[in-house]
Amino acid sequence: MSLSLSQQDARRIAIRAQRLDGARPSGPITIKDVQQSIRSMGLLQIDSVNVCVRSHYMPLFSRLGNYDQNLLDELAYKQKSVFETWAHAACFAPVEDHRLFRQRMRYGETDERLELLERLIEEKPNHRVSKLAVERPGFLEDVIEQVRTKGEMTASDLDGAGERTGPWWGYTSGKIAME
Repeated sequence: MSLSLSQQDARRIAIRAQRLDGARPSGPITIKDVQQSIRSMGLLQIDSVNVCVRSHYMPLFSRLGNYDQNLLDELAYKQKSVFETWAHAACFAPVEDHRLFRQRMRYGETDERLELLERLIEEKPNHRVSKLAVERPGFLEDVIEQVRTKGEMTASDLDGAGERTGPWWGYTSGKIAME
C-alpha cells in the first residue's frame, strides 16, 4: 500500500512542523515569548552571518514578529535560561535540555582525552585546539578542573580565559577550551 501526499499538504505539514502556522503574540513581545519560541524549536542555530541582522535573530522574527533582539541576549547571558552548545552547529538550547547534551560534551577518561588531543595535534597541527594545547600546556586540563570544581560556567567565568582576538569569531582561549 502506498501513501500519497499533495504538494499543498506537504507544505502544510512542513510549516506546522516548524511551528510557523500559529498566530503571533498580539501584545508586546516578552522574554517569555522568546523563551517559548526557542523551546518549541528545540534549538536555535547561532550564526554570525549578518546581511540584515545576525542570522540567529531571524527565526524568532519569523515566529514572533518585530521584537527586541536584546531579549535573546538577556535569556542567554543574564538569565542563562538558554545555553550555547554544539549540536549540528553552534546553537542555543533551553537550559532544561542540558542533560540531553551532556553525553556529547563528555570526553571520557583522562587517558582517552589525552590520546584524542595528541592525535589532533599530530593530524591537524593548525587546528585552534592543537595550537592552544601547544601554546598553553596544561590549560585544557586546568579548564576541566575548574568546571569540575565550580560546576557549570561560561567561558568568560574561567580563570585565565584570555582576551578575545576579534569581535565575533575571535575566540578566547577559554572559549576554545570550553568547546
